[in-house]
Amino acid sequence: MKRPGLCVPLWSMALVLGSPVAGCRSHEAVVSLDTVGALSSTVEVAEIVNGAIPSGRFTFRYESDVDGQLASLRTREQLETVIRAGQTEFDRFVLLMNWVNGQWAVGNPDPYPPWNAFVILDQIRRGRTGGFCAQYAVVFAQACLAVGCQARYIDLIDLYQSGRRTHFTVEVWSNDYQKWVLMDPAYNVYFQRNGIPLNAFELHEADRTGAWQDLRMIKGRSARGLKVKDVRTMVDEYAYFALDLRNDHLSRPQKIWVHDGGLDWSDRYDDYLIWSAEPVPVEAGYATPKHSVDVRDFYWSVNQTHITVTTGTARREAIVRLDTYTPNFQSFLVSRNGGPWAPSPGTFQWPLNAGMNELAAKSVNAMGVSGVPARVRLRVHGGWF
Repeated sequence: MKRPGLCVPLWSMALVLGSPVAGCRSHEAVVSLDTVGALSSTVEVAEIVNGAIPSGRFTFRYESDVDGQLASLRTREQLETVIRAGQTEFDRFVLLMNWVNGQWAVGNPDPYPPWNAFVILDQIRRGRTGGFCAQYAVVFAQACLAVGCQARYIDLIDLYQSGRRTHFTVEVWSNDYQKWVLMDPAYNVYFQRNGIPLNAFELHEADRTGAWQDLRMIKGRSARGLKVKDVRTMVDEYAYFALDLRNDHLSRPQKIWVHDGGLDWSDRYDDYLIWSAEPVPVEAGYATPKHSVDVRDFYWSVNQTHITVTTGTARREAIVRLDTYTPNFQSFLVSRNGGPWAPSPGTFQWPLNAGMNELAAKSVNAMGVSGVPARVRLRVHGGWF
């Protein structure tokens, strides 16, 4: 099976694709289904719950940890101990965000540290520099990556007015909620509506439409970072936002420089996707930034598996193909008829029994973290064929 690349076009079908189905029965038409329906005269897909494969137009660069830096960060900072009390993955995000907020009191990052959690923590702990929202964001995002979860950077900037940066924060992919969720380590908060955590776009919409009264801001225990404001003021920061299209700053460091007396990074417009219906104003010396108002370009699913079943070479089998979009994919796990999870290739034969047959499949990344399972149930009619 092909190991996925690290620079992944979001319009591609998947990071990992099963092999083509070979040699089906010649006396019946070959049928492939990823929805409910008749697979053959005796077999039907009675139920299927599939993960989504992204269709965005832009490329995202994922950190690969090829040199073990994330594993070293996890060990050095004892991150497994930090998150151990979490009952769910989202609980562990909250614990990790609280830990990051508690590492230092907010201060001025001068000299400005690179986007590297090791350097940020070392220099701040030694009193050589300070840290504000960007440093909390970098440490939190890289800590999430170190425990096998995906995180990415959100930049809140008013390019149409003063051009000033207002805030810098993080979204994490939540397997629990199957969506990107805004976690703000500088304030140590996240936002909910009806018990569901929100992302930057949802906060942007709440600000744009004025529908923020039913939002709930959840605060962590630590309060060493930025001072938390009222919900309305916090949401107002999301009037404009941009997504950094990479999180591989350990293996491909950000280039920090001073521009016109203000701190900036040289590849900012090359790597950012800005929510904007109009072309974005560009300062001299910068490339034209990417911009979009298609939410699919910003919000795609990861760690999900897609099942396709096809008529097999024998009447008593189906062919299963598994697709996934899992950064740093390692393997598939499959459970048959409620049995234990076992490693599986991307394409395999599935012998069928009379009555109902059930199968579940999920991806596992290189850190050993499982994705969201997909499930299918095949009903065999007419007794034993």
